[in-house]
Amino acid sequence: MMDEKVLSYVERIERLIEEIAGIRQDIRDIYLEAKSQGHPPEILREVVKRRAMEPGIRRERDALLVVYESALGSSDHSADDQREALLLLAEAKAAQVTEIRLAELSGLVKLLDPDAEKVLVATIALVLDLRARRREISAEITGTLKVAKAQGYDAPRISEVCRRVELIDKHGREAVLAAEATRHAYIDVFERHEAFGAVQAATKDPALQRMLGEPAPKAKKSTKVIGRLAAQAAAARRALEG
Repeated sequence: MMDEKVLSYVERIERLIEEIAGIRQDIRDIYLEAKSQGHPPEILREVVKRRAMEPGIRRERDALLVVYESALGSSDHSADDQREALLLLAEAKAAQVTEIRLAELSGLVKLLDPDAEKVLVATIALVLDLRARRREISAEITGTLKVAKAQGYDAPRISEVCRRVELIDKHGREAVLAAEATRHAYIDVFERHEAFGAVQAATKDPALQRMLGEPAPKAKKSTKVIGRLAAQAAAARRALEG
């Protein structure tokens, strides 16, 4: 059943193509007949083409031809012809601008329509409500991560897991695993390169050191703090001995 329907479409298209070919041949025959009567086919083609244009477009095209031919010095157009052509082009341009302006005013009038105004107000109110809900959800997420951190969990890693789940949901598990495998391969290549050790030794950024697999150095306490703590410890020891 399906094959018969497809076949009918194909056969109808083929018949139309044959009709088009026949019409083109008829047109060629007419041009040949006109030529035999002394009428140049190229002029007839130009007349047919111009008659198919809208009057305004035809006048603008003629004016452009006058302007370009005069600029190139390849025509016998008088100064009056050139001025008339330029005036016509200016009027056409002004008409286009007026048409655009009328379209803009039409859109403004539409906005002033009571029904359209209600739709606009309702849309703005809905967007504002959604933005407020987004802020509330963001605050709730931040609060949840703080609670998790207080319980000893790594909040940034939780966020990473959530982003990974979202990526899997959007792109599929295989695509995410492939991207991760590529990232690990790049890291492996870099770590095996001799520059890796120099980067580790030169960096002072704890976050970067963690990313490169090195534990961040513990902050050194100042000499004054160490001396004060040592004095407090000695005083406490003497008090216990006494």
